[in-house]
Amino acid sequence: PKDHDFHESLKNQIHYKSGDSLERMRTLILASLLGFLIPLLTLFFSFEHVLYDASFYQDEFISYDAYASVPDADTHIQELLEFYRSGTQHNLPLSPDEQEHIKDVKEVLDKVHVAFQSLALLGLLVAVATLLRIKGYGPYILKCFRSMLFAAAIASAIILFVLIASLSFFRMSFTGMHQALFLEGTWVFPQDSLLIQLFPQQFFIDFAKEAVVTYILIMITLGIMAWFLLYVQPLIHRNKGVKTRVSATRRFK
Repeated sequence: PKDHDFHESLKNQIHYKSGDSLERMRTLILASLLGFLIPLLTLFFSFEHVLYDASFYQDEFISYDAYASVPDADTHIQELLEFYRSGTQHNLPLSPDEQEHIKDVKEVLDKVHVAFQSLALLGLLVAVATLLRIKGYGPYILKCFRSMLFAAAIASAIILFVLIASLSFFRMSFTGMHQALFLEGTWVFPQDSLLIQLFPQQFFIDFAKEAVVTYILIMITLGIMAWFLLYVQPLIHRNKGVKTRVSATRRFK
C-alpha cells in the first residue's frame, strides 16, 4: 500500500495525465529532435575549433616544411584567420585570383558560422520547450532522455559514416566540395602560389582527420556523461539507500 501510494504521488508530479498520449508523443519528438541536433552542433564546433587553432597550422607547416619556402607562414596564417573571423584587412602577398578565392572562402565560412549559430539557437529552443513540457521526475522523463540519446546515437553514426567515407575517397570528396562551393577555375593555382605552398592537399587531409578525431572525442565524452546520469548515478543512490525520485522511478517502471 505504501509503495502504491508513493507510485500514485509520483505519477501526479508528471505534467501529463495518463490519457494524454498525443502530448507525450509531441514531447518525445522534441526530445528526439534535440538528440539529432547535438551531433550536428558537435560537428560544427569541431570544424571551427580546428579551423581557428593556430597550433594545428604550425604543426602542419613543420610536417611539410612550409617554413622553407614561406618563412613568414605564421604571420600569414594569423592575418588570414583574422580575415576569416572578422573581415579585417590583410597584407598577404596574394595574386588577384588568390585574393578572390579567399573572399569566396570567407563567404562560405560565414554561412557555416550562421548555420552553426542557427542550429545552436534551435537546440536551445527545443531544449527549453522539452523541459517546459515535463514537470517533476518520473518514468516519462526517463523515456524522453532515452529517446534523445537514441536519436543522438543514430545521427552520430550517420555523420561518422559520412566523414569516414569522405576520408576514404578524399580526392573525390575534395574536388566535389570545391566544384559545389566555388566557380570552375577559381580554386586551381600554380604550385608556386602562396596558398598552395601554405595549404597543399596533405593539409586538408590532416585538417579533416583532426576535425573527425575532435568530433569523436567530444561525442564519446558526452556519451559517457549521459550513461553516468542515466544508469550509474541512480544506482549509486540506490546502493546507498537514498530513495531519489529517479531511482524510485526506475523501480516502479
